[in-house]
Amino acid sequence: MRYLLSLMLSEGVNKGRITLEKLVEVCCYNNARVFGIYPQKGTISVGSDADLVIIDLSKKEKLSEKTNHQLSDFCPYEGWEVKGCPLLTMVRGNIVAEDGKPTAQPGLGRYIPRLFKGGWNMSY
Repeated sequence: MRYLLSLMLSEGVNKGRITLEKLVEVCCYNNARVFGIYPQKGTISVGSDADLVIIDLSKKEKLSEKTNHQLSDFCPYEGWEVKGCPLLTMVRGNIVAEDGKPTAQPGLGRYIPRLFKGGWNMSY
């Protein structure tokens, strides 16, 4: 999951296949709506959580299992060079990752109940 944004920036935005606005819509706004957690998540608005990612569209990085920081000993994108990387990630105003390295302390996560009952809410 760590490399999703870098891959979308590199292969999508930087290659002109998708706009940055569309990337935010697809990766943030739409998911928050589908999972019933909008407007707490998926938007920058008064009363919403301060979840932000600061990116550098020109920063290059080589993807590797050594920099993946997950409980996995492989990376399906091993050796790929991407252009466009997250520099800083914030959840509810707390810095949780910086320069590709996790910085959050255990216990920062929080359960968010869905705002609808029953199956998937696809009406957005």
